[in-house]
Amino acid sequence: MEHTAHLAALRRDGAAAVVAATDAIDAPVPGCPGWTVADVAGHLGALHHRVATIVRDRVWDPPREFWRLEPPPPEERAGWLADGVRGLVAALEDAGPQTPVWTWTGPPTIAFWARRMAIETAVHRWDLESASGTAGPIDAELAVDGIDEVFDVFLPARRESLHGAEPWRFGGDGERLHLHATDAPGEWVLRFAGGDVEVSREHAKGEAALRGPASELLLTVYGRIVPGAGDAELLGDPEVLRLWTAAVRI
Repeated sequence: MEHTAHLAALRRDGAAAVVAATDAIDAPVPGCPGWTVADVAGHLGALHHRVATIVRDRVWDPPREFWRLEPPPPEERAGWLADGVRGLVAALEDAGPQTPVWTWTGPPTIAFWARRMAIETAVHRWDLESASGTAGPIDAELAVDGIDEVFDVFLPARRESLHGAEPWRFGGDGERLHLHATDAPGEWVLRFAGGDVEVSREHAKGEAALRGPASELLLTVYGRIVPGAGDAELLGDPEVLRLWTAAVRI
């Protein structure tokens, strides 16, 4: 996806997240056990405010304490979230996609944060809406981009334990899982072996396959929905998919 598309997605899903965070602030969020709507809104708002500061002020290598931003009281978090979305979009627009900036992994440019925040906001928008049973799907192109990000950004970072991340450790003895998006170009093959997983972007058969809308594939990869639920179809050995879902939580 292009930088402008990430910014458009951030605006769209950010606005929807604010709406979803306005009511029922004490409602539990099914995909985030132990969290309420207010908790998710606080978490997402803190990310928006902190990343906006990094982008706007060119904060390099922020200490871990930098991220510990205390959100306002629960009843004020929707407004705080809205302020964070506006500030983040403005900072990203002003900087330009290739402007150098600190990132915790990957290319140190503004484009990294535009992509990261667009995907993060879309997933948490879904989380917030799911608390009231009204969660709409994530845009298909953005969902494919989000799956690529998990494999291209998060997986290598976990291997290297970057940014305090615990490594993901997988079972398996060569089993393969085929992910196939049906509403956007996107296919991946995961091969589990030696406690790790190899990922290729191709069409190939495996011991199991998950085929369906890109939004459901992303939410399954993120551990948000039951594998094969909804419109996605799980074929083959379900234990192969569980090699992923048992190890990963984003």
